[in-house]
Amino acid sequence: MSLLKITVATSALFAIFLTGFAIAQDAPDAMPETAMEKLDEVMQPSETPPSLEDIAASDPALAMRKGEDGEADAMVMLSDVLFGFGDAQLEPAALQTLQTVADKLSGVEKLEIKGHTDAIGSDAYNLDLGQQRADVVRNWLIENSDLTIDSVSATGVGEAEPIATNTNADGSDNPTGRAQNRRVEFILPK
Repeated sequence: MSLLKITVATSALFAIFLTGFAIAQDAPDAMPETAMEKLDEVMQPSETPPSLEDIAASDPALAMRKGEDGEADAMVMLSDVLFGFGDAQLEPAALQTLQTVADKLSGVEKLEIKGHTDAIGSDAYNLDLGQQRADVVRNWLIENSDLTIDSVSATGVGEAEPIATNTNADGSDNPTGRAQNRRVEFILPK
């Protein structure tokens, strides 16, 4: 619970206490129904976490990935938006999209971030690069949102889970497919 919510809850509880105390002077066994309703209202979570679909719809640099069952299962941010080719340093242009994501993740209890690469380079290199990218995004979100170190995990996948082919049918390079494979995924565990 954020400090603002705690402060609001404490203020409301104090007001309810004073209301109840004033009424108790006239009828010691009665607490007004509206005071109980106010208490219930304050104690209920005021925000439900957004869906990844809602977040992705708010920024053109984000998209949804569908699983084998056809259901949306991860929000995708292409690595070309986040990072330069072959590195894990955030590009300045990515910060606005990441801030959009961070602002809308308020109230999320668990988030998994997966870092993906294309097939250029060795498996070991790409796995390490994917991990570095996932870690950079995780750390940025922790520093710039109410997410905590315990609520966000980061996993490097490397080139192991492509969403497009890295080469064309004739064996030539497929730059469009490779670009789609360079991505970071945001997943809300079920």
